[in-house]
Amino acid sequence: EYQDRGVPHVHWVLWTQWTMDQLIEANNSRDRRRVIITTTSKPVMDYLADIVQSTQRHRCYPEYCFRSEGDRMTKRCRFGYPKRSSPCTRVDEHGRFEYERAPEDSHINAYNPDLLKFCQSTIDL
Repeated sequence: EYQDRGVPHVHWVLWTQWTMDQLIEANNSRDRRRVIITTTSKPVMDYLADIVQSTQRHRCYPEYCFRSEGDRMTKRCRFGYPKRSSPCTRVDEHGRFEYERAPEDSHINAYNPDLLKFCQSTIDL
């Protein structure tokens, strides 16, 4: 489908035989098994550095990201940026994924390096 701005928009369903615990373990590993990345400082993505900076860095625009509450605009991004840093990937107390993220990567979208290399466009996981 195409969004209002003429940008192609795709919804994917990817199947895996790994359990959720195996996916989290793989994401916390220091080898190339990482599934979802939210950082610009890992060796696994050296070949993607320019693509990550141009497509995966969220930039907050008040007219797009901020929502109105009553008669005033909030100062919070509706997409939750900046994201909280975390030393590892885990499921938080609300059942949501919190990905390993360095403080300097608080505006990096979660992405899979293989999908990013293939698509070379914004990926939100």
